[in-house]
Amino acid sequence: MRLKILQLAMAVSIGLFAASSPVRADGGYIFKTIDVPGAQAGTTDVSAINNRDEVAGSYVDASGVSHGYLYLNGHYTRFDVPGATSTRLSGVNDFGQLVGNYVRGGTLHGFLDTRSGIQTTPSPFLPLAINDLGRVLGLGDITTKYYSYWNGILTPVTIKGSVITGDTSLYGLNNIGQYAGSSGGLSRQYGIIVTNGVISTTITLSGYTFVHAINDRGQAVGYYDAPASGQTYSLRNGFLYENGAATTFDEPGAGQTWLTGINDRGDIIGAGFPLPGVFGNSQAFLAVPDPPAAPEPSTWAMMALGFAGLGLMGSRGSRARPAQAG
Repeated sequence: MRLKILQLAMAVSIGLFAASSPVRADGGYIFKTIDVPGAQAGTTDVSAINNRDEVAGSYVDASGVSHGYLYLNGHYTRFDVPGATSTRLSGVNDFGQLVGNYVRGGTLHGFLDTRSGIQTTPSPFLPLAINDLGRVLGLGDITTKYYSYWNGILTPVTIKGSVITGDTSLYGLNNIGQYAGSSGGLSRQYGIIVTNGVISTTITLSGYTFVHAINDRGQAVGYYDAPASGQTYSLRNGFLYENGAATTFDEPGAGQTWLTGINDRGDIIGAGFPLPGVFGNSQAFLAVPDPPAAPEPSTWAMMALGFAGLGLMGSRGSRARPAQAG
């Protein structure tokens, strides 16, 4: 019954979405710092954002232990898998379902939190992202690099009918069957968007371009490495892809930037690094269009159905608690 309600919700949402038009804010962005209280400096990362602007990520505390967290409207909630010595979150959908990985007994496991309980995913599957249908994209093994996990079943992700191998990678998925990723080789990587099992879009901003996330409008974000003039290192820049074109999108004042998520309102998450050529002491952020993009009919529908879904699936209870210093 719950599955039928979720499927109906998605059918209504996608139908409304198809009838709406993209909104692009031209007035710039407001950047909000995301830094979990008690986290070691530079260890707060951001992995995913849903349409309620709920951000999922991970951080390392003063004792060197990794925890998951959720950020919403300036508030942080810690998330740990019970009994785990380390937890990391990699995805959150509009219904508050979470995916990630944890370590228990020295072994790495994947998990799916449906709000009614935490499920350890089948080995060797490690979740990377989850959409609003509850479909999870994750890493597999050498034979099958990526799987889709849904309703307890693992299905190999394919491109042109073949399993993904070699230097092709996937990082995210949306609600309409598209994946974000990269492909190429050791000397070159170009960003890709996969639609219905076929590479429908390629994005090349430099020798190394990676698409990390895609929303239901077809907007995508990621990062690219460009040689720095007169230097031996490359500079990492974020980018936003929309309407068939990619433009550089960097955190103001950062030496380098990478982008990891975008929701259907165009709100973007990522991290900035203070020094060019050095990937350390990062600063996670949420970038919101200024003026904010008005939620489209599909977003209102999904939010309303999301609250109904929360009531159906119960609360996360004692597994989540406010993040604390130390």
